[in-house]
Amino acid sequence: MVNHYSNQSIMGAEEFKGAEENIQRYKENVSDLTQEFELGLFLYLLNKIKWYSIIIIIISISLAFLYLRYTPKTYQTGALIQVAVKEQPNGFSDLYTYNINTNLNSEIALMKSQKAIDRVIEDLNLKVFYYFKGEILTRFLYNQSPFIFENFSVKDESILSKAIYLLYDGTYFSLTDENEEIEYANYILPNKFFSSKFISGKLSFSNGNWKDLLSSLSSNERLFFKIPTKKEVINILKNSLTITIQDQSAHSIKISHLHTNPHFSKDVCNSFVKIYMNYEINKKQKSTDKIVAFIKIQKDSVKNRLIKSEKDLRIFKKNNKFKNELIGITGLKDKAEKIEKEIVKIQLDIDLMDQFSNMFENNLSTEINSSSVKNISLLTTIFYGESLTSKMIDQLEKDVIQRDELLKDITPNNKNIILLNGQIEESVLYIKKAVKLLKQSYKEKAQKLKRKITYVGNEFSIIPEKELELLRLQQIKEVNNKYYMELLNREIEYELSKAGITTYNEILQSAPLNENPISPNKLLIYSIFVGIGIFISISIIFLNYITHDKITALHEINKYSNIEISTLGMIPYVNKEMKVSQLIVDKSPKSMITESFRAIRTNLQFISNNQSSKIVAVSSTISGEGKTFLAINLAGILAFTGKKVVVIDLDMRKPKIHLGFGEKNNLGMSEILSKKIKYKEAIKKSSLNRLDFITAGTLPPNPSELIISENFDQTLLELKKNYDFIIIDNPPVGLVTDGIPVLQKADYPIYVFKANYSRKKFVQNVEKLIKENHINKLSVVLNGVDSKRNEYANKYGYGYGYGYGYGYGYGYGYGYGHGYGSSNSYYSDDYSKKEKTIFERIKNRFKSWK
Repeated sequence: MVNHYSNQSIMGAEEFKGAEENIQRYKENVSDLTQEFELGLFLYLLNKIKWYSIIIIIISISLAFLYLRYTPKTYQTGALIQVAVKEQPNGFSDLYTYNINTNLNSEIALMKSQKAIDRVIEDLNLKVFYYFKGEILTRFLYNQSPFIFENFSVKDESILSKAIYLLYDGTYFSLTDENEEIEYANYILPNKFFSSKFISGKLSFSNGNWKDLLSSLSSNERLFFKIPTKKEVINILKNSLTITIQDQSAHSIKISHLHTNPHFSKDVCNSFVKIYMNYEINKKQKSTDKIVAFIKIQKDSVKNRLIKSEKDLRIFKKNNKFKNELIGITGLKDKAEKIEKEIVKIQLDIDLMDQFSNMFENNLSTEINSSSVKNISLLTTIFYGESLTSKMIDQLEKDVIQRDELLKDITPNNKNIILLNGQIEESVLYIKKAVKLLKQSYKEKAQKLKRKITYVGNEFSIIPEKELELLRLQQIKEVNNKYYMELLNREIEYELSKAGITTYNEILQSAPLNENPISPNKLLIYSIFVGIGIFISISIIFLNYITHDKITALHEINKYSNIEISTLGMIPYVNKEMKVSQLIVDKSPKSMITESFRAIRTNLQFISNNQSSKIVAVSSTISGEGKTFLAINLAGILAFTGKKVVVIDLDMRKPKIHLGFGEKNNLGMSEILSKKIKYKEAIKKSSLNRLDFITAGTLPPNPSELIISENFDQTLLELKKNYDFIIIDNPPVGLVTDGIPVLQKADYPIYVFKANYSRKKFVQNVEKLIKENHINKLSVVLNGVDSKRNEYANKYGYGYGYGYGYGYGYGYGYGYGHGYGSSNSYYSDDYSKKEKTIFERIKNRFKSWK
């Protein structure tokens, strides 16, 4: 026992001594692997995991479908309006150098103003929001709710913006929170007024089938409503509203709205358009109302003067006994009346100008804001003959509104605010100048007319005094009458114009109902998810390639070795599952796998042509690579040639030969080497003539000592007398060193690798056995080769028609693997061993580089 452990320690030290050198070589080989891309291997690995890639893409498509199914759809619609542009009139406007262009940004600010939003809220009656809560999604019921909460009054503001759920027990309704912990109201009858400490109102049901509707709801489906605050409604409208300049040259503006309910978006857009279009009309109507009110006051005053002048004229005629009109002065009278009529019109315009000037000064004397400018803008219709002045006032109002809206978000020191303040001040100065020049122009016209009437008056000097007094009274009466009639005509004129007031702005397109969602975009979502799936698949394929550390093809053995290693051949997949190694060449003598063993048998002659009994020692790096499978079936294929063959199980730690032949492991090599029995007592017959086998026997405590003992050599000599070939199934030399002495004694030392199982670094073990243990005849067999790998290797630059028997003069040119079928299983000594995942391989790869 002491010698056994001493030998083990020495061998272990030798292994450790060369470990660092081997690891360094392996790292260099791996580095070469990452630099030398092999298309055949890449396509082979791709073919192996292609179904995983397809599954990943299918999962990606499924996730995209679920995302689209359960993500609320967003709809957008928009309206298009054209802002009118009036040409600058000739005449009076030529006095100004001020050039006014339509400011579309001011129009947009007007549409976004608080005033406009308040009117939209009022127009759409956005006081209560109704919702349907499904199992996953919550839907906004705009104009689609089966009930309406109306005539309500909020008594406790804590319920504002909270979800109020509707419960129905078959007779009464209750209003609760979502978890039914707080009851806001109970015992509510449909279409009947109710009151509680939180709220009062009436639940109205317009749909006659509302009971059926409520009873059809599942336990996870509920109806609820919210009473939003005004600020909340404003935010809902503003955050989803977009107003932009569509075409600067065409003076068109687009109003767009985004929401999960397409009907709501449509109504919001059209409401904003309606409010904007009515804004100018309402402003003109209010302006007309103010002027009419002023005219009525003036009319009442003139009417009193007219009545007094008629009375004075009547008394004068009666006292002086005038019965008829004076003859001879009719022409002068007509001329005077015509001039007086013009004076009356001008005087009325001057009075209106005075009223506007007073209001302008009073409202703008302290602060220029939206309210003060609004009062001024109501009198713009007095400038019906001067559209430029009216336009200047309109622009002033829009600039002030735009400035006030911007001040809600930015400071007064912002450059945009400073620029607008400059425009506003400039507009005020121009308006004052315009009104002053208008008044001056009217007064000059009035003075000219008064001078004309003076000339006419001089012609009356030849008329007698009484006739002249009569004429004077008649003129006063006529002036008052004309003034009164002028006011009456103006009143009628303004009243008629109010009915016909319209806007020059035009609606190019009303917002349509758009039921095609813009979000989520189906094509984009599917593209993104499929793209992610493809990226993950490619990443897995790439990682699988760069982390792949298994031998897959025969040519790779020499690729990752620093010396030339002889290769006997390869064994393809076995097209059935086998839990233990067993003899199969006798069952399918014409199969491709049997042919592969025949090829290996043929290649053995290139190693040794000695006619004496030959020892074939089979080993591997670790258990599960197929050495027992190779030993049993190689023995069988040799027995086919009429040779007497015996198979010996020297793997006394994990014996398997007895399982392959279906026998018990009672007497075997451990008893022979321990001299408990003679070898002939342990020999068992197989199903093939000329093929015998010896099992491992009872598991010994000292298998290494037994193998290197003289008894083993003596047993081999005795077996050679009776058998042509001795096939020895050795322990894996990568785990223990028991099999190395046997490999040194063998005529045909064979090392087995298994495709897609043996690691590439296992090649270094073969290199070590050849260089350090001087097993120069050592040859390699690759077990479990996938025919697909062979096809890819042949097609993309590598073939298996070379390399058989390096150093022995010939190469066996048989391309094994073609046509072996597409089996999904291959032989494994350790049937239950699980292959490591790609992530485990990545982890191990990084560990190996440390």
